[in-house]
Amino acid sequence: LYPSTDPKEWNNKIIWLNPGTYILKCNTPSYAQSDMYPAIQGNIIYGHHYYYQPGGSIYHIGGGLRIKNVVSFDENENVISSKKYSYVDESGNSSGNLLIPLQNFNIREIHVGVPSGAPGTFQKLTASTLYVSSYVSLSAYLTGNNVGYSRVVVESNSVSGSTNGKEIFYYDNLPGSLYFGKIPFFTGSTNGSLLKEVTLNSSGDTLLTEKSNYGVLTESEAAVNTYAEDLYEGPTGICLEGGLNPLAYIGRYNIFAYPTRNYYNALNSKETTHYFPTGKVKETVDYTYNINNFSMKSSRTDASDGFKYTDITYPSDYPNDPVLSTMVGRNQINLPVVKSEYKNSNNQQKTIIDYSLWNNSFYAPSKISSKIGANPVDERVIFDKYDVYGNVTEAHLSDGIKESYYYAYNNSLPIVKGNNIDSQTLSSAVLQALTSTGYSTIDDLLKNISSLPSSAWMTFNSNIRNNSSGSLITTYTYDPIFGMTSSTDPRGVTTYYNYD
Repeated sequence: LYPSTDPKEWNNKIIWLNPGTYILKCNTPSYAQSDMYPAIQGNIIYGHHYYYQPGGSIYHIGGGLRIKNVVSFDENENVISSKKYSYVDESGNSSGNLLIPLQNFNIREIHVGVPSGAPGTFQKLTASTLYVSSYVSLSAYLTGNNVGYSRVVVESNSVSGSTNGKEIFYYDNLPGSLYFGKIPFFTGSTNGSLLKEVTLNSSGDTLLTEKSNYGVLTESEAAVNTYAEDLYEGPTGICLEGGLNPLAYIGRYNIFAYPTRNYYNALNSKETTHYFPTGKVKETVDYTYNINNFSMKSSRTDASDGFKYTDITYPSDYPNDPVLSTMVGRNQINLPVVKSEYKNSNNQQKTIIDYSLWNNSFYAPSKISSKIGANPVDERVIFDKYDVYGNVTEAHLSDGIKESYYYAYNNSLPIVKGNNIDSQTLSSAVLQALTSTGYSTIDDLLKNISSLPSSAWMTFNSNIRNNSSGSLITTYTYDPIFGMTSSTDPRGVTTYYNYD
């Protein structure tokens, strides 16, 4: 619709689109770039118009925006796959509901005081006024979408256009209400939550259903917001015969107070049913939460495997432990301390995580131990060093063998793992391995890999293994958007990963 050869030309541009179907196309940069970013960034904003006729009503004309199709192409512009989105109920009608009452404009009757000719006299008029509402949005009020959909069908298609199956999503989608006819809010807590998901194969047979049930864990309500209307316009210092001007003082304001609701909505249970030619298998999982709204217990009932449940404890469960209580003071309250797994009331396995202060900056695991059945506790991993970014750089296993890591991609992903080598020696080996590649840093090397296999990366792989005799070296490359693109094992055998 608006072709442009210069991508920068679109910066900070605002365009108005008439109702219709439009294509938003985004080309993915080379996967080897370490600083990848979306090729298209922007905001699409909902707008509306209003019409008012004196003595009549206000009519709102609003626009909606939703995905119709997503089509993937290869580098030759050939279609690889596509998905079609339909927003319909079981009868084929629209599943959309107007969630937010469009109260942008209201009509109200006010009194207008106009002084007449003689002193002490006053004239009263009545007028209808159009005005814009202004209020504090509520936490229980969906601020993003005016229209929500109760049922969405996503159909996957092959290159030829034939269907590969469908996913059908059912959402809690109840319209909002209004405080005193003005402030929108939802009476429930689960609006927008996924209630059920159904997966169908290409023949329309059901393969899987998942049903979810939600509940409010904690809730508070405080009447801290005020909404006021001034129903008078005119002078206030002119008196009527026999006293003050009542219009300017008596019944002039409508003042309302309304609450702000705060709540935490969580998944209480999930029922999953798998369908097979010979029958179906149902699994139910129930969740229990602690005072900080973290899952502390999940119980799983499977017709084929009995009853299982998992208990998890957190730092707040150990108020007398100096390390864990300090973590609570730092708001590090969501890190698991002990995870216990049971089957039919018998303890099968327990995982214990110890924490320490690292670099005088953050708390992170210092040791992971496990206990299987009635066996004694076994120390599995001891963490020796972290970098300032919170990455583990050196650890050793229960047999005492060290395992070290070197990171790249802005210190976010491990690209070298070494067994039987400490982190300082590994870092020196990485820098030495770069000398014959033409790059001074590992990030520069990775950034300039246009495709795999890469001669520079192969040289680095060979060098670092030659510089680390007695150690087992594994190296990795990544596409920061999709994931790992190659791994080279200690034997020097490389596996490449491609993504569609």
